[in-house]
Amino acid sequence: MMSLKIPNKLQHWKTNSLALVVFHCAWRYTSKMKNRFYMALLISPLAPVVPFSFMPLVNNSIQFNLIIFFFALATSYLGTIIIGLPTVKILKHFNILNLPSLVLLGTISGILVFYLCGFLLDLFLDSKSGFHISTVIWGAAFGFIVSLTFGLISGITSHLKGNA
Repeated sequence: MMSLKIPNKLQHWKTNSLALVVFHCAWRYTSKMKNRFYMALLISPLAPVVPFSFMPLVNNSIQFNLIIFFFALATSYLGTIIIGLPTVKILKHFNILNLPSLVLLGTISGILVFYLCGFLLDLFLDSKSGFHISTVIWGAAFGFIVSLTFGLISGITSHLKGNA
């Protein structure tokens, strides 16, 4: 298979530009929406992916970096839909939907999502990475970023009554 040799700096900017294009398109599309909840649902899962794209390349292969980018994007959206939405509904049902409780549960949920996706990736690749402190740190960071972004965009305040 023939491979195109691209200098590392160009590969990094190529990956960054993809992340920025995705984020920009989502922002332009959702900025016309009337409901901030749906805008937050579309934009907040992109929050951990954009900073991730500014990190140095994991590997010299642009294909590998794109796989990581799209895996992170899929993980973020699936975690938001499968765990995040029910969490918001439960908090709203018990009238405790506020920014601190959302971010706290989002951080815990991020650890769970990050671990489960790592576990599934381990099964797929037939490896055993296990559960480490780095899983907790990265999962908590991603969960924190997504839940904080969601709360700020949707207008959830720090008071006991949420707006979403």
